[in-house]
Amino acid sequence: MIRLMRDADTDVRLAALSAAGDVRSPRLWPQVIQHLATTRFHPYAAKALVRAGDRALQPIGEVLRSDDFGREVKARSASICGRIGGEAAQALLVTHMGYSDQNVRRSVLTSLHQCGFKATGVNLVDVRRLLRQEISEVAWRLAVHADLESIESCQLLVRAVAYEADEARRRIFLLLSFVYDSRTILRAEENLSCSSQQRAYALEVLETTLSGDLRRLVFPVLEWDRVQDRRTALGDAFPQEAVGPEDRLSEILSEEEKWISPWMQACALYALKEVSASASAAVAQAFFNDAEPLVRETALWVAGETEHLAETSEGSLMLLTIERVLALRSVDLFSGVPEEVLAALAAVMEEHEFQAGDPIYEKGATGRAMFFIIDGSVKVHDGDRTFVELGEREFFGELTILDPAPHSATVSATEDVRLLGLDREALYELMADHPEVLRKIIHELCDRLRRKR
Repeated sequence: MIRLMRDADTDVRLAALSAAGDVRSPRLWPQVIQHLATTRFHPYAAKALVRAGDRALQPIGEVLRSDDFGREVKARSASICGRIGGEAAQALLVTHMGYSDQNVRRSVLTSLHQCGFKATGVNLVDVRRLLRQEISEVAWRLAVHADLESIESCQLLVRAVAYEADEARRRIFLLLSFVYDSRTILRAEENLSCSSQQRAYALEVLETTLSGDLRRLVFPVLEWDRVQDRRTALGDAFPQEAVGPEDRLSEILSEEEKWISPWMQACALYALKEVSASASAAVAQAFFNDAEPLVRETALWVAGETEHLAETSEGSLMLLTIERVLALRSVDLFSGVPEEVLAALAAVMEEHEFQAGDPIYEKGATGRAMFFIIDGSVKVHDGDRTFVELGEREFFGELTILDPAPHSATVSATEDVRLLGLDREALYELMADHPEVLRKIIHELCDRLRRKR
């Protein structure tokens, strides 16, 4: 079975992974877990581990404790525990409630909620400690936001900080759901983002549900929607000093801040090059061997070490992941997707260059990807008949990626063009976490069909 999971044929490996959950041999789990790192294989590996049940918890625990696995594998492993459920899964997850990486911590807390976890005794003390830690981190992030929000070159970082503060609020609600009735707490969270009347009702429910000490601790984060209001409300309990832009960016990039996400680190490196070109190269060198490819490539670019960055088949320097994110963000299809999520998507996209007149794909061919135009333009045509011309920030191939049928037309470059290709499996993975992407694709398809009438 292990040999089959290493087979060069994708279908053979998928079949072996599907069978692994029924075989339930402990010797298989390390190989199955390795497949959690791959977009194509991780859903099958996850299903096998879920079918294995409690037998899979020991190797999953080893993954969460080890430094040999990336954050995605750890987050997916924690999610599998939630799908397995039961007291043993709860016991494993509880030991990782305070995991330093935010994505892994979110997966751990979400899985504990799925397991129906309730904190008592020592665990209750831990939950209260983690609530205070989360709020302290929110206060620091809001101070970063205030120090950098007026600087144009830091806007990508400012948005990353705001996103992380919102993610912390989600984790705070999950922690509260371990102390109080989970349905009441999570319904209040949902209502906070609705109409003013529902928001007021949610705050009233939280005020009557939470004990006095927890209410005083968390309300500054939950009560206010605007970043400025939250920062002011947190000022007394968690005072923060104003810091200059260069010092603030250096602080984010300091080794002590282990809980800073790779996306936020990359954004800070990207901003530092504009804020202080003299300091950026020296700071970036510390990240040349970073375990996260996103951080590593940004550091190399900041320091001007471009010879170590990837090139396209035509010999051009590939776009940085950050540059891909900025390009994708300008496409309406992804306008509502958080940039940190787009970074994970951008990392698995393939970059293509075509010269004017070259076909990108032919009518009748079966495709597996949709394409986004970064530079240049293309035409969709059947022979000499042109249906539409598309330019920068537009996309094509979305119908094929949803329904793998032969292309109904040819797409050719009308001038030199640079494209980002998104594979079907990567898009499906994104849609699983962000269904709004599927809704936008459907909306775009309907809009294009209306324009053809």
